[in-house]
Amino acid sequence: MCISGINMVALIEFGYLPGGFEGFAKQPDRRTVEGEVLQVLVRTGAVQDIGEAGFRSSSRTDRGVGAFQNYFTVSSHITGDELLRRLNSMIEGAYFYGAGDIDKSFNPRHAVFREYVYYLDSRIVGRDMAKFYEALELFTGTHSFYSFTKKDRTKDEDYFRADHTVQKITVEELDQCGRLLLEVTFKAEFFLYGQIRKMMAAALMAAKRKIDTADIEKALLPDSGFERFPSHSPRGLFLKRVKLPERVEAGIKRYDIPGEGIERMIAEAAVETKVLSVLSEIIGP
Repeated sequence: MCISGINMVALIEFGYLPGGFEGFAKQPDRRTVEGEVLQVLVRTGAVQDIGEAGFRSSSRTDRGVGAFQNYFTVSSHITGDELLRRLNSMIEGAYFYGAGDIDKSFNPRHAVFREYVYYLDSRIVGRDMAKFYEALELFTGTHSFYSFTKKDRTKDEDYFRADHTVQKITVEELDQCGRLLLEVTFKAEFFLYGQIRKMMAAALMAAKRKIDTADIEKALLPDSGFERFPSHSPRGLFLKRVKLPERVEAGIKRYDIPGEGIERMIAEAAVETKVLSVLSEIIGP
């Protein structure tokens, strides 16, 4: 696999651990995922200048949020195989496992859908699990999620007040050595800034009867007048999947199954062999 023309760029598939990075987006004097990738690309001569790299990612995660699968594109004369080798050898806490060529007009942010997964200790939810499920179900469908977003200086407030759609929310109950873990998966074409953590916070508040599920229903109405909800901790939250168009994914050469490399890294870091054993330590009581 090689970059075959001036209109082609490299598409890299990768994941990263929730710790060790202070977020995704490049920031001065902070170790971030994007910052580390760009430094390695420049340092190894894969790109001549950060400004000319044309770096674009599928998703940007908050500090404390990991990823099993994410993508970025970059303009480089180096083959995808070699880019993976250089990145894996020089960036601790991340795993680069897929590469392909794509027309430079393709924007990796234009995904078919995204999935995030929250791993929670059931004790966090409390006794009223039914209310927790009921609250999460309210978020599915098309609503105004303004009260479940963070303020974003790059977006107009009307953008957050407009209707957006959450396609599906599922909950799996996992018995881990007698300890009940919840695997909560959120699916949508895209999520608004801070949306998942605030939806989770609201669902937990309903389960603990600090609010009623009717309050969530009202907050999802246009111009509800509700203030923004607080955010739940990012612990246990991962970008699970980014689904790109079939024509794009067909051109990716993978050296591992998406997510499995990150699960192994988590397991090895805790001297465990099962990812759920380690996740239970990550998410805490």
